[in-house]
Amino acid sequence: SSDGKSDLVKVASDQMSGHTSGDEVETTTSSDIEIISNPNGDSSSTNSVYRASPMKDAGAKYAGDFVKIKGHCREASAASSQSVGSDEAPSEVDKLQRRVSELNELLEKREYKLVELGRQNAELQERNAEILAQATMRHIRPDSVDTVEEYTQRLSALEKKFQQSIRERDTLRDQVRSLKQDFASCIPRADAERMIGEKEALADELKVEGEKLSRQILQHSNITKKLRAKEKEMDEVVKNQREQIEEHQEEVERLKKSLSAKEEVERSQIEAVHRLSSERKKLEKENGQLKSELDDTTQKLKTLQTSLEAAKTELLEKRNAFGELKRKTESLETLTSEKQLQHSQNVQMVRELEDLREKLRLADSANTVREQKLREENTDLLRRLEESDRRAEEQAQALSTATIPLVKQLESLQKTLNTRTATWEKQEQKLVERLEVLQNIETTATEETTKFRAQVKHLEEQLTASLRESTRVSAALEEKEITNTLKVSELMRRVQSAEKDLESLRETNSILERQLQTERENLQIEKRRVSRLMQELQTKQLKEELPDNCGEPTRQDFGGQASPALSIERVSIDESVCSNTWQFQEDVECMSTTGRPSGGSFYGGGVYALGGHTSVLENLQSTLKQRDGELYQLQWEMSRLQTEKSELINEISDMTNQIENMETELNTTKSMEEKFEELQTQYDALLEMYGEKEEEAQELRLDLQDVKEMYKVQIDDLLRQQKGAS
Repeated sequence: SSDGKSDLVKVASDQMSGHTSGDEVETTTSSDIEIISNPNGDSSSTNSVYRASPMKDAGAKYAGDFVKIKGHCREASAASSQSVGSDEAPSEVDKLQRRVSELNELLEKREYKLVELGRQNAELQERNAEILAQATMRHIRPDSVDTVEEYTQRLSALEKKFQQSIRERDTLRDQVRSLKQDFASCIPRADAERMIGEKEALADELKVEGEKLSRQILQHSNITKKLRAKEKEMDEVVKNQREQIEEHQEEVERLKKSLSAKEEVERSQIEAVHRLSSERKKLEKENGQLKSELDDTTQKLKTLQTSLEAAKTELLEKRNAFGELKRKTESLETLTSEKQLQHSQNVQMVRELEDLREKLRLADSANTVREQKLREENTDLLRRLEESDRRAEEQAQALSTATIPLVKQLESLQKTLNTRTATWEKQEQKLVERLEVLQNIETTATEETTKFRAQVKHLEEQLTASLRESTRVSAALEEKEITNTLKVSELMRRVQSAEKDLESLRETNSILERQLQTERENLQIEKRRVSRLMQELQTKQLKEELPDNCGEPTRQDFGGQASPALSIERVSIDESVCSNTWQFQEDVECMSTTGRPSGGSFYGGGVYALGGHTSVLENLQSTLKQRDGELYQLQWEMSRLQTEKSELINEISDMTNQIENMETELNTTKSMEEKFEELQTQYDALLEMYGEKEEEAQELRLDLQDVKEMYKVQIDDLLRQQKGAS
């Protein structure tokens, strides 16, 4: 019966604990505990506790019942006193009744206090169970868990004492009932005093036990306060960690956006590099075309120079012949006898002049044929740009071999000239006697001079045309050079802008590297926190050490891809072309210097004696020398243009080197992006693991809540069964 009553008290206390909050448990003050330690003290303290008790109405009910019992006992004592007839018996019975009423009141108060203590004990047990569950989930320190276990043991001991006190209460009730029965049968004084002494001793023991229980309850309330403070701290830590995780996620999103912007910038830079490379190829093609045009102009200048040299030699021959004819006309004024023979010789000279004219015509036709042939070769060279170097070398060799027969031809012409002068000196003696014939020859010679002047005029026109062509070619070359310089300046400007963009990319890369470093550090901190949370969620035993599965991410070295190599072959081709053009110019200069005869040997004193006829030839010679100087000037300009072209080639090679450096830096940025993507994947995996653990913890909390609800339902069922049984 005592066990059933203790269970009933537990159920009642649990039901009442379901309607009370944890804050009510915390507000248990020392004044409530001091009331228990003073059961027989002044009425003010007991009344204050009784007023503070939630069972005030029940206490009033029990007090009313006790008053009824007291009145009934008084009536019984009066009947017994009338039957016995003694005066002292009613007073003693009244004292005993007052004592019994006080004991009943004390027992009722203790019962109500025990019920309240049982309720508080049940609340403390429930709260301790919750704190233990949270501690096991959040991995509290070993010493706190030991203290919680110790408190649970103490609470179990207190529960046992509480049940014992309930049993003692039941025994006291039985004793009160027996006392009431004894009062009904007029208990003797000695027995009443003995029973009162026993009750007082029992009350003292209950007082001592109540004080002990109050102290223990105070300790338990302090412990629950500490555990709640720790729980709040843990909640704040979890909240801070969640906020940090959200901040890291925002930072990751921002880094993703910056990475996409960086990829767009790199894509635009790659397009700019491709555009620069295409423009560089166009410039190379234009340089090849300019080179071929320059070769054409040099060949044209060479042909013009050879034609001018031939015209000079013919003009010198004509001058010498004209001087000799003048001398012969002066010396042959008296020689009229051999006029007929001289006429025949004159006819022969006319024929020779015709032959010379025919030779000149043939030379012009040969020059035109050669020019046509060179044009055809030029078109063939334009069609086959890949074999330009070999063709240039072959042409240089052909030019070198072509100059040798020209020199030999000039020497042979010089020899023939010498032989002719010798023959003419031999014939001079004969022509002295044929003066009359030479007068006719003079007239023919004047006609021939006019013809020669016409030929010289025609040659001058050809020379002016060639000079105009050379000026046009030089102007075209200058325009090409200007366009090339403009394009090169544009390329340099673009390269500078690309370098600025590259510098900005380097700065952004350094910023990203610093951000990656900070992000790695934060990631390591988060890994440690996540591993700690995983250990708290997975383990219940505090002294076990789980291996940390979240290792530091290994870095992979991504070697930058090799940049495209510089086109060495193209540079070597340009250098070979430059060297061939220099060699070609040297050959032309050598030819011009060797092909030009030493005119000083032909200009003797007899030429100045000719007067007005020789002045025209001297003017022609001066103009020819001026044209020769202009040709040298053109050759110098061509060499200067060649040097500028070589400088442009060097600048283009430098630009290609810079482009290669930019490509290597782009490869390094790509490798850094790949590393960042790997770190991002690892961070996402850690976040997924953390989310899974959070879900497991939430499931455990829900399971615990379900168990609590199940226990409450069971308690309600027990209460309903108890009410139905009562």
